[in-house]
Amino acid sequence: MIVKNPTQDDLNEFVKESAMKTLYDDGIDRALIGKTTLEEVTRVVAYE
Repeated sequence: MIVKNPTQDDLNEFVKESAMKTLYDDGIDRALIGKTTLEEVTRVVAYE
């Protein structure tokens, strides 16, 4: 996929179709179980 020079929308669609977690989603999951805070997730990861 990277060789084809995909757009951001193409990459987002690929992530959704392959059931991969984004860094933001993983951070939210970790915040929910107490391994980090929502403040830390939003500080480190830009949500689009």
